[in-house]
Amino acid sequence: MQPHTAQPASPYTSHDNPPVPLLSASKRPRLHTDLDAHPHESKRIKSAPEEPELYSDNVRKKLAATSRTGQACDRCKERKMKCDPDPVACQPCRSKTLRCYTTDRVTGQSRERGQSDRTESEISYLRGQLSRYKRKYGPLSGGTPGEIPSTPYTAPPFRSRDRPSTYLSLCPDGDPRPSIITDIPSSRYIGWPTPDIHGTIHDGPVNGTRVDILDYGIMDSGDFECDIMRDPDQPNVDHFNFSTYSVLRSIHQRQRIHQHHLQLPPKQDALESADIFLTAMWGFIPIVHKESFFALIHRLYDTPQNVSLPEQIQVVQMLAIVNHQTAIRNHTQAIKMEDSYRYFHYALGSYPYLMEESSLPAMQALAMILTQFRILPKPGHTWTLAQEMLIRCIDLNYHRDPDMIDLPTGETSALAKELRKRVFHSILGICVTTGCRLGRPAPWQFVHWDVPLPLAIKDSEISVAGLQPRRSGNCDFWQCLHLAKLLPLYAELHNYVLTVRRSPADYVKIVDALHTKIDAWRADWDTCLQNEDRTKPHIIIPTLLIDSWAAEFLLNLHHPNVCTARTQDVLEKNLDVCHKAAKRLLSNFHTLSEQYKAADFSWNSVVAYTLGFGLTLHIFRKRTNHITQEQFNATKNELAGWMSLMAYADLVLRTKNRLQNYFRPLVETVQQHVQVLIVNESHTDRAATQLSSTHGHHEFNRSSSIVKQEPSPHPVPSLRHIQERSATPNGVTQPPSHTLQHSYGLAPYQNSQPPLPPGSYSIYSPPIMQHPNLPTSLAPLLNEPRGSMSQYQSSLSQMQDPAMTFSPHLYTDSSAQWPLFPLGATYS
Repeated sequence: MQPHTAQPASPYTSHDNPPVPLLSASKRPRLHTDLDAHPHESKRIKSAPEEPELYSDNVRKKLAATSRTGQACDRCKERKMKCDPDPVACQPCRSKTLRCYTTDRVTGQSRERGQSDRTESEISYLRGQLSRYKRKYGPLSGGTPGEIPSTPYTAPPFRSRDRPSTYLSLCPDGDPRPSIITDIPSSRYIGWPTPDIHGTIHDGPVNGTRVDILDYGIMDSGDFECDIMRDPDQPNVDHFNFSTYSVLRSIHQRQRIHQHHLQLPPKQDALESADIFLTAMWGFIPIVHKESFFALIHRLYDTPQNVSLPEQIQVVQMLAIVNHQTAIRNHTQAIKMEDSYRYFHYALGSYPYLMEESSLPAMQALAMILTQFRILPKPGHTWTLAQEMLIRCIDLNYHRDPDMIDLPTGETSALAKELRKRVFHSILGICVTTGCRLGRPAPWQFVHWDVPLPLAIKDSEISVAGLQPRRSGNCDFWQCLHLAKLLPLYAELHNYVLTVRRSPADYVKIVDALHTKIDAWRADWDTCLQNEDRTKPHIIIPTLLIDSWAAEFLLNLHHPNVCTARTQDVLEKNLDVCHKAAKRLLSNFHTLSEQYKAADFSWNSVVAYTLGFGLTLHIFRKRTNHITQEQFNATKNELAGWMSLMAYADLVLRTKNRLQNYFRPLVETVQQHVQVLIVNESHTDRAATQLSSTHGHHEFNRSSSIVKQEPSPHPVPSLRHIQERSATPNGVTQPPSHTLQHSYGLAPYQNSQPPLPPGSYSIYSPPIMQHPNLPTSLAPLLNEPRGSMSQYQSSLSQMQDPAMTFSPHLYTDSSAQWPLFPLGATYS
């Protein structure tokens, strides 16, 4: 037997390739293995590190050590000429002024010598330019081309328990879950991001109560002496109203309304006020449970010792809100504003205690206090208190899904969980909308919250005992749910369009994406109401307000002030969208005011109306084409409608006609500008007759009659002249010294046809007659409404379209009490 030959050490591990012993020829043949197919793998591999740079260094050393050219150019190789290694071009090609090309032996691609170096230089230059662009305008949008980050709001995953979906899917491609696109941070350390690195932060068209009305500068709709928010003449005195001075003194216990000064109304009056609150306002802020709230009022009057302080504050603050709304909407009951002051400051006196409390009734009371700030004619202290209350909500985990956390004792019932959701969304709604209007940095992060929307149910379908097993599918507060769905869109509008470092390259894509989302949000409202009776006032009023919110969103989104595109088609499209949205605001306002006395006159709404009016004036002033007499009448009628709206605002807010006095000279100027563009039909007929007699033309197309623009007998005043004429040193505008031909403050919409639907885009028909005997000042009506109104009743009765007419009697006549629609609660 022959001895076995010693086996060399295998470079492979035993479990991969076990060693195969050498067999003699007498033994059976060796089986086929992978080593037979790849015999080179059986060789020993050097243990030197496999680094390409080492090989490249060795090759470069060899090339430097030889005088031969590494690779000849194509021309020298074909002609068998001596080539040199010049990196730009060899000497033979240079002498013939030819471009020196070399074909790569691996890829077969021909490139000119030096092309690689030039390409690398260009890439370095472009990278530097890109870095400068990012530092100036911010990072480029990621994801799919043409796509911007979607709504930063994540819907919680649907679990097995019964929960109707109230989320609105606004994502493209039919994805039901909103995606979150996070930007990867740069690895470059820059320290503090100064404005020189990231560019300037711009402002939107609205900043608090200051509104950009384009051709006419900045108009501050809150620049008037507001009695209910006036600071005292002397410091450190007790002063009870809605001013910031008064609010802070009550919060910090510097002044206080004591219990014996509270003077609650009789029980029946309190129940009637609760009925007004729960019917007219509760749908937007469903902070309390209807049945439980009525039971609370009965307990407060029957057994006050069984009512806690937060529960008492809820009832008192409800009285403050209702008395405030009644006083501003019914001028004959203005004395109720004093009652509102008293109740409001009694609630503010308990503010520190409520902030220390962690109970659900305490958070409900705080939300009720914040609601009072939402309806003020000026921002006041709204932003600061909204932030404090939102932070307190987050501290108490109101931003978390109540089904996923441990709740305090007494808040584990289905009703308590739903009230937690309602309180959080009510506070968040005021916080976001106020912050966006004031242009504040957005501290809210929707991606960090998992609280769902409240269940879309009727309030009678839930109680302390729990949810009813069978529900109707209807809801008493659709408007609150829909406002919550709007908040992520407001945040995106704020972050991408308004207060941002704007990117011109992405402007059109961002605007188109947000326009698509707001249209989907508006369409989703109709989907929510598919089981509701749309003829009821409690559905009609929110529908008009929802449509107005969507129109205001479009005004901010397409406003020329935020447009970074300079192409004419984009600018014209933006103006067209803004004009239609402004007319929606105007039409909805008149319907809300005339039919329901439900138009909102807080600083939020007045800012929106001022924005729409300013854009309308800008659009009409940019008109340069000839128009017909009918189009001019429609323009004049539309401007009269806006002046009618401002007259309502002046009357309700008691601004001493400031808004009318500011806009009246602007309206007159725009009308004069448009008037010079009118096509004079009689002049056109004469010109056509003369043309036919002179040149023998017997046919003339009157449908497109256009004549040469003639100079106006009254030249259009310049912008500077308007501003000097309409403004005084203290910022309060004055009416023009000359007499206007039309009473814009009271000029009505006249229409011989039935009123158009609220959402109509068309312009109403021109007025048939004017009423110069109507008052241009509302001071006599406010000071002595009953004695001064009778002489104008006959003129008002002649107006054919009262739905679009400024009707001061709605606010000065004691028989037209707010609210005008029937109340629905049973509280006896």
